[in-house]
Amino acid sequence: MSGENLAVYLEEKLKELGLSKSEAARRADISRQTWYRLEGAEAADTKLSTIVQIAGALETHPMTLLQVYFENGKRA
Repeated sequence: MSGENLAVYLEEKLKELGLSKSEAARRADISRQTWYRLEGAEAADTKLSTIVQIAGALETHPMTLLQVYFENGKRA
């Protein structure tokens, strides 16, 4: 498992969509603090509902985020 891989994926996705971290957090309806924690590779205690919200904000499927986290960074 790797929160670092998820953090890298989130950064790449933000660039691809042209979103700021603040805008992504707003779209996901999560705090900026939560977003920054995830980008700091601190994802171990993240709720599944938060992953679903983030996926929606990033226009991706929640399973993609889970695969990135659990499969050592391999992209779906």
